[in-house]
Amino acid sequence: MKSERPIVIVADDQPVMQKIIATILEPRGFKVELASNGVEAIMKAKVMIPKLILLDIDMPIMDGLATLQAMKQVEMTKNIPIIMLTSHADKSMIQASIDNGASDYVIKPTRADLLLKKIAKVINQS
Repeated sequence: MKSERPIVIVADDQPVMQKIIATILEPRGFKVELASNGVEAIMKAKVMIPKLILLDIDMPIMDGLATLQAMKQVEMTKNIPIIMLTSHADKSMIQASIDNGASDYVIKPTRADLLLKKIAKVINQS
């Protein structure tokens, strides 16, 4: 039986960032699903149960921190590893993300090798 590619949900309201991340992950065997806000990310996570979620902090409708908190309170999604994406090196926001259950964070823009290293670390820990 052929194993399916691991799913990664990329939740970011910037289409360019979604495309960049998909371009990094898809050739390495990941199936990338896109979400433009936190509500979409939660809905997709409940249906797909991804291997990982990359979650932007600054998004419309429901921001990344609220999305993270919501996912960690639901049985179906609470164990999915989440790496927060932020374009601000705001230590208090990064700390709030970790305190609320994020596995790690990445400051955008990031290098592909750094992103892949963090993804591998988080997936191997889960």
